[in-house]
Amino acid sequence: SARAFACTTSGQICLCAAYDILILINMNSTLASIPTNLRILGLISSTLVLSSWSHAQVDAHPSPIVATIDAKQVKDPISKYMYGMFIEHIGNLINHSLWSEMLDDRKFYFPIDSKPETQPAGAPNPIRQRMQYKKWRPVGPDDFVSMDAKHAFVGEQSPEIKLEAATPHGIQQSGLAVRKGKSYVGRLYLAGTAAAKVKVSLVWGAGPQDRQQITIPTLHS
Repeated sequence: SARAFACTTSGQICLCAAYDILILINMNSTLASIPTNLRILGLISSTLVLSSWSHAQVDAHPSPIVATIDAKQVKDPISKYMYGMFIEHIGNLINHSLWSEMLDDRKFYFPIDSKPETQPAGAPNPIRQRMQYKKWRPVGPDDFVSMDAKHAFVGEQSPEIKLEAATPHGIQQSGLAVRKGKSYVGRLYLAGTAAAKVKVSLVWGAGPQDRQQITIPTLHS
């Protein structure tokens, strides 16, 4: 059986549905100006979008709007795993919620240093602070990490780390949220001298047992 529903918000949007037909009308001004834009889109079986863009474009003698829809033109059923939504790349809304990657700046767009982030004027905003990207920081002095633009693995630059025998150097990123008992998968691409010894650590506490560490086999240039 056919079903229809309608809802309005501040007198601006009217939404109606019947069978597989979705009709969306933008009521920003009078119906007289609606013919300024008409598009047929493939949402479900068809979607009719009528919108008006300017209050100044009002026809004193509007022509009637006629739309003919053939309900017999039926397509394959839409998968239940497909959803309609609207979302914007605001702050870390995508990076820290929809994406599965837990590390920020995986292509090393930003330089790696220990300089503090510039804070906006005014009182600290906890919400805005949580939205900031997590940056890579040097392990040890900044001088041992530089950005190599000549041999970039991906993007415009890749970090190059100078080593010395007595003191470990590298890069780190903090602020990851991990769950006890859950396994995590990571991938690392390295190039360097064969004598370099590389260890990767996941640290979740201050104690020596609050970490997992693996050793990378021999590197190749």
